[in-house]
Amino acid sequence: MEEELAPIYRGMVVDEGESVRVNALKQTALLCKNAELATRALLLKECFTSCTRDKSWRVRIAAAESLPAVAEACKDAGSPLSDELRGPLEAMYTALSRKCLGSV
Repeated sequence: MEEELAPIYRGMVVDEGESVRVNALKQTALLCKNAELATRALLLKECFTSCTRDKSWRVRIAAAESLPAVAEACKDAGSPLSDELRGPLEAMYTALSRKCLGSV
């Protein structure tokens, strides 16, 4: 099922429609929770990270709001977040923080 959902998700996070991108972001945690580690890292690096630089503030807000759930979903049961996943998540947080500070 992962092979089928990942390409659909990739298409949705770059869709022309802002609401499509926002709703795709809201499902990122669920997708990461059910994906293999390599797929999680790929989704975070390729897709979710790009949304932190989106031209739409609604998309950036959705990325920020979903960040804690995505981080939790990326953990394996009883394990801390892997370094492979921690890096992209920290980069997203930093990018979102800068964007917010720059627009105040």
